[in-house]
Amino acid sequence: MKKIILALICFIVITGCSESRDNLKLATGAAGGTYYPLGSAIAELLTDESDLTVNAYTGNASVSNTLMLDEELIDMALVQSNVAAWAVEGIGSFENEPVDSITGIASLYSEVIQIIVREEADIETFYDLEEKKVGLGKKDSGNYFDAVNLFEAHKMSLDLVEPYYLTFSESIDAMDKGELDAVFITSGIPTSSVSLMSSKVKINMLSIEDAILNKMISDYPFYTREVVPMNTYIGLSEDKMTLSTRALWICHDSLDEEIVYDMLNIFWTNYNRLSDVHQSTKELSINDALKGMSIPLHPGAVKYYKEHGLEVQD
Repeated sequence: MKKIILALICFIVITGCSESRDNLKLATGAAGGTYYPLGSAIAELLTDESDLTVNAYTGNASVSNTLMLDEELIDMALVQSNVAAWAVEGIGSFENEPVDSITGIASLYSEVIQIIVREEADIETFYDLEEKKVGLGKKDSGNYFDAVNLFEAHKMSLDLVEPYYLTFSESIDAMDKGELDAVFITSGIPTSSVSLMSSKVKINMLSIEDAILNKMISDYPFYTREVVPMNTYIGLSEDKMTLSTRALWICHDSLDEEIVYDMLNIFWTNYNRLSDVHQSTKELSINDALKGMSIPLHPGAVKYYKEHGLEVQD
């Protein structure tokens, strides 16, 4: 785990450590996904509407964001709810090293597991991935562990495929060049990089069988069923059944209660201003602010949501 933190030292060298609780860092995600544009918009909104200065930075996936948050190299982050749950429970990438410093601010939208395949690769079912070149996402990313969980649910070893551990942009580039047959992408839909790819490469998306969906939801309660509508991407001629998890906005538990409360007040008063950032922002609703919240809430969030009539577990 410490190796990952050391690998991120350049983040601190470039940006410096936060000198003030009023100058906050928000880690998002890689270009081509949903976290970066949404996180940047949140940072801009909070900066414009308060005395805070919030800066958004590209992140290196959910696990790395969580580790940086635990080390207080950043103040807030966007992460997948499954990764946050693993961190608190000390499982997965956090095996025997639970993280007890992260707290929830809001659940934002559904992140959809998309298994994108090149039409010419002759992949009709999950089992057809055998012996194919498959992009699984960067190791230690939520994307990667979604793929691993699905392989386990299908009782397939990763040894049966030729795995590639690439970022969003690297995976899309490899698909464009015909260097990959399939790629796993967990993101809000439509994912901009996939939309772009579908305009250049004939693609399809795999549906997940009902029995596998039931097993995944039973084994991992943070997953829910999700339908990707036809025409979400060029060439998608029918609805596809898959799974989703939630994108969470989280922070270190040392962040001031009043700051978190005020940020939520600004966010939920003005969230409609984010509607053009990405299709997924149209999902934003205070009624879903605790949906899939897999970690304890920050005290400032508890206070805010109780005042607004949401049922909050202390």
